[in-house]
Amino acid sequence: MTCPNPGINQLVAYVKETWTKCSDSRISCVGNRLSGFCKYTLPKNAPPLSDTFMDFASLTNLEWKNSTTLQLEKDPSLESKRFCTVLDLEDVKMGFLYLGSQTRYPEHAHAPEEIYQVVAGNCLRLLGSGDEKQPVQSGDVWFHESDEV
Repeated sequence: MTCPNPGINQLVAYVKETWTKCSDSRISCVGNRLSGFCKYTLPKNAPPLSDTFMDFASLTNLEWKNSTTLQLEKDPSLESKRFCTVLDLEDVKMGFLYLGSQTRYPEHAHAPEEIYQVVAGNCLRLLGSGDEKQPVQSGDVWFHESDEV
């Protein structure tokens, strides 16, 4: 099913193009498998958008999920966190994550590999044991290994 919101398809196309051209073969491989189709859900719980990021206004038409109660008990700064899925294939899922200012995204590990791409704003990415911090900004992309913290 093609997403009825052309802005979402444009974002997926942008990510596909960026990942396909990436020098990291793990990222370019996933980029080559992305289709131009997305999962469309009803609008719900969209993150706030400022005038700075109005290019992403089409994202407000997706269903956004909150942090769980358990996550919020562990770290109240996750109150602003929202995430959604726009592409849901058998072996690849793609979505967006919104983190408000001063949100600390907790260290965690899981089996699925992930690719992160900053589409707006900037943040600090913790590397390895968390001792090293890497500034990342709009346009940056990186591969997160399976079970990597």
